[in-house]
Amino acid sequence: EVKQSLLARPDLPEAYNLRGLIYGALNEPRLAEDSFQRALRLAPRDGAVMHNYAWFVCQMRRFDDAESMFLKALAEPQYREAQRTLLARGVCLVRADRLTQAQDVLSRAYEMDPANPFTGYHLSEVLFMRGEYERADFYLQRVLAQAQSARPRSLWLAVRLAHRRGDDAEVRLWGQRLRERFPQAPEALRFEQGRFDE
Repeated sequence: EVKQSLLARPDLPEAYNLRGLIYGALNEPRLAEDSFQRALRLAPRDGAVMHNYAWFVCQMRRFDDAESMFLKALAEPQYREAQRTLLARGVCLVRADRLTQAQDVLSRAYEMDPANPFTGYHLSEVLFMRGEYERADFYLQRVLAQAQSARPRSLWLAVRLAHRRGDDAEVRLWGQRLRERFPQAPEALRFEQGRFDE
């Protein structure tokens, strides 16, 4: 469908943007890069294209390029998805091992949308990585209070936080929930094996 759209309208930036996402998902980085570059040439101020391209280059571990493009997207006055871009930027900064900066960015994203469980989880994870266990637990408990938001990663983080605090009862409680809800998850196996520091 994207190819047909481009045959009919070869100057459609949205189609190149979508094609970039598709090629990225298919692990075709050169074709994805070409598609995003074309989209940016056609729509140099499109924040959505910038966001998607930034996330793509982050996955390629080109962290400085990603940071530059995330910032460009956020600077566009017409762009309305700042919270989404701040979340992606924060996750990318974690991958780049820039934890202080990641915490600042994810905190801003959380202020904009405190109900977003992905933002809450990632902020909690960064705080855990920085050794701020009480604060990490505060944000994680808000995520876990939404039953549908409990995923293997968030339950595993709850186990690890309880372990770091030396609260064996909480370790068992969260571990049991992890095993019951996601028995096949790698996190459940780690719990069974007591691999709390992975």
